[in-house]
Amino acid sequence: PGSYLNGYLDEVRMMKGGALWSGSFTAPTYAYKETFDASGNGNVGSFQSGAVLTDTGAFGKSASFDGTDDYLHMGSNNPATGEFTGSNLTVSAWIKPSIVSGVQTIAIKNGPFILELREDKLRGSIYSGSWADVDGDILMQPNVWQLVSMVYDGANVSLYVNGVLDKQGAKTGN
Repeated sequence: PGSYLNGYLDEVRMMKGGALWSGSFTAPTYAYKETFDASGNGNVGSFQSGAVLTDTGAFGKSASFDGTDDYLHMGSNNPATGEFTGSNLTVSAWIKPSIVSGVQTIAIKNGPFILELREDKLRGSIYSGSWADVDGDILMQPNVWQLVSMVYDGANVSLYVNGVLDKQGAKTGN
C-alpha cells in the first residue's frame, strides 16, 4: 500500500462464512515480531518496517504503526484472492489512529477489498469487475479505540463504526 496507518491496530478479522484470517495480539509472539492467526488457517503475520507490538491495546497488546512505512504482512499462506470473492465478506479491526488526516490503510487485499481512513472518515471498497467505494459519514476520533467494519453481502457494502451503521452503498456481482 502507498498509505500507512499512523496509530494502533488490534484484533483484525477477515471472514467469509468462517474466519479466513484472525489476527490476535493478546498472546506473546516470537520476539514480538509476529502475530498469531486465531482462525486456525496458519497465516502467521509479521510486522514489517519497524511496526512493533505494544502493551497499549484495546484488549491487552496491539501493533503500533508509524504512518510512514510500517504494516502487518498476513503471511505466505494468507487467503488467496479467490477466497474473498462473492458475497458474505466481513473485515473488521480495532483501531486507534494517532491522527485522522490523509489516507491510512487499515486492511487491504488488492483485487477484492480495501478498508481505510480517508481524512477523518472510514472508506470501504470492494472490487468485482469494477470498484465500488463507500465513504462513511461518522467522524473518526484520534487517540480513541474504535471498532471499524466493512460488510459485503453481495448487494451492498456497509460500513460500521463501533457497531453502528455508518453508511451503505449498492454493489452487485461477485
